[in-house]
Amino acid sequence: MSAAAFATERRYDGLRIEEVTLRDAILLREAHVPPEATGSTATASTARSQANANAIPQMPTGVAIVSASPNLALDTTDQELHQKGMHPIIAFGEAMIAGRARDETWDAKTQHQARQIFILFSKLLTENGLIRVNDLRQSHFAELVDLLRSVSPSYGKSPRDAERSTAELREIGAKLPANKRGIVGDTINRHLTFLGQLVTFLKAQGLAIDASIDLALLRARKRDRARNRRPSLSNEDVVAIFRLPCFTGCRSWRDPFTAGEQIFHRALYFAIILLYYTGARREEIAGLHVGDVEEESGIAYLAFRFNETRRLKNVQSIRFVALHPEVLRLGFLDYVKAIRALGYGLVFPDLKSPNSRSPLGDRLYDEFSSGLQKAISNEAERKKVIHSFRHSLGNNLKQARVHTEIRADILGHAGAGETDERYCDSTALALMLEELKKVPTVTNHLAQKPIKLLPWVSAKERPPFARARKRSVSRG
Repeated sequence: MSAAAFATERRYDGLRIEEVTLRDAILLREAHVPPEATGSTATASTARSQANANAIPQMPTGVAIVSASPNLALDTTDQELHQKGMHPIIAFGEAMIAGRARDETWDAKTQHQARQIFILFSKLLTENGLIRVNDLRQSHFAELVDLLRSVSPSYGKSPRDAERSTAELREIGAKLPANKRGIVGDTINRHLTFLGQLVTFLKAQGLAIDASIDLALLRARKRDRARNRRPSLSNEDVVAIFRLPCFTGCRSWRDPFTAGEQIFHRALYFAIILLYYTGARREEIAGLHVGDVEEESGIAYLAFRFNETRRLKNVQSIRFVALHPEVLRLGFLDYVKAIRALGYGLVFPDLKSPNSRSPLGDRLYDEFSSGLQKAISNEAERKKVIHSFRHSLGNNLKQARVHTEIRADILGHAGAGETDERYCDSTALALMLEELKKVPTVTNHLAQKPIKLLPWVSAKERPPFARARKRSVSRG
């Protein structure tokens, strides 16, 4: 009732927000549609490769196109309008995505994830002949979850998946053993979160959505506590990790896990050390900019905030974390100074490939995984991963009886209640530093060495792991 009372423009000026939303979404789609492939060398495969991953599919022939306004239908015999149309789920989804992007609450990755599930849901609805969002029912969302549990776990990684029908997707999944089939529960829950936000958005536009829709009923249930799904590293595990040759001396930068005389200051060195002493997430460390390393009243700290390289998990993740004395002793600030002097924006430019959009943390994991296996022989069985560093710090702080509010400030967690979250300032850096000093020092056996960067980083050369650029071959 309050929403209706405040909709004065709709009541008195004749403005229909949902019609403007559909128009904007159609225009947005036109901007995404790639140009037609031309020339004698153009093929169907090159045309597909030119299509942007975010492109919005057209409505199939023979399906009525319905505008966002529930009472306004377009002429289904108008083929020109038909070809330009899109399912209302996609139209409203694009409008919602545009709004989240404008408000800077969704980065490019989140927008892409939401768009992908909206496209799949619209495909399923279209195959069932359902176009009007007013006709959505709980059963349609249940059918989508059933589909997600039936497809291959690699669904979405192949560009061809966007062209396949839901029956074809199910057929591919059916070839796999039952225990190897379907999207994992966490990903299903993420998709349902996006769809739940879309349902709320539709209601906000004044559409009569079935009130009995409850996506929470479809969410995958957790079998155990979060603390058990990602176990922490024991102090013995961490000591073994920091005795790897990449920290104590390796044969070469190409062979970091074979003992030798050289130490290279790189992500494989400092990023791993930071993961232990800050408890930050992998991508938070990998995506640090040189401007995120700051100092206040003589205390060096990392500023975790949104930047152009990577996102943060949520707004609670925006925080300042003091640097442990061991991080400073081993020369991290000198390293950052050297990187900044070379003109790099990233603290760890050795993780960045110029022709890859993969998260920088993925590169760090690829480089470190074999070392983790050497340090912890049964790491796979014990489910020890890079993220275990975060749990290790949280556990060490808890065992040291560090107050839960301070632990939340360090790890970027929300406060436990209204008082913690709304009325408490961030913990002072000096107090935070004193608490971080209670974390076991596991790197005191490492000697401080003059900063030695990777040779190709010092020379500002192309990363050796970067894929060669594809060159077009002319035929004549």
